[in-house]
Amino acid sequence: ATQRIPLSVVEAKAISDAHDTRFPDYVAWAELAGSGSATRGYAETLWGRRCYKTFDHNDLGSIAGFRRFAVNASIQGTAALIVKKCMLDLAPVLLKYGAHCCNQTHDELNGWVEKEKVDAFLVEARRVATGIGLPAGVPLDVECGSGASWGDAH
Repeated sequence: ATQRIPLSVVEAKAISDAHDTRFPDYVAWAELAGSGSATRGYAETLWGRRCYKTFDHNDLGSIAGFRRFAVNASIQGTAALIVKKCMLDLAPVLLKYGAHCCNQTHDELNGWVEKEKVDAFLVEARRVATGIGLPAGVPLDVECGSGASWGDAH
């Protein structure tokens, strides 16, 4: 059986409206990105990488679905490229400190370094990550943490 979140339509609309009020620039961007992508037929990352998807141009539901896809693909595609570039740019810092990047979890890189080197490593790693240089002068904020476990690092 399908499980549903015990949330009424009225409650869901209130949450959605609160989000839109708090993040009006995102709402404007999403509308522009969705409509522009629907006109072109593809979504685009900040670096211009394209993600194509077919949809029925005569069906409003299909168009709305494509717009949601385009907004998500633009965000997720850009995030993936940021993490990929960060991994490449961090290689010299990893080598310098004898650190290891063990895995990637969504938009995070996880690894280990000797305890006495953690603070210096995180300073350099954050410098590298924030210096990636996103297109259009978009600032990149990076958080670093450490601990005995993933939970402790957050």
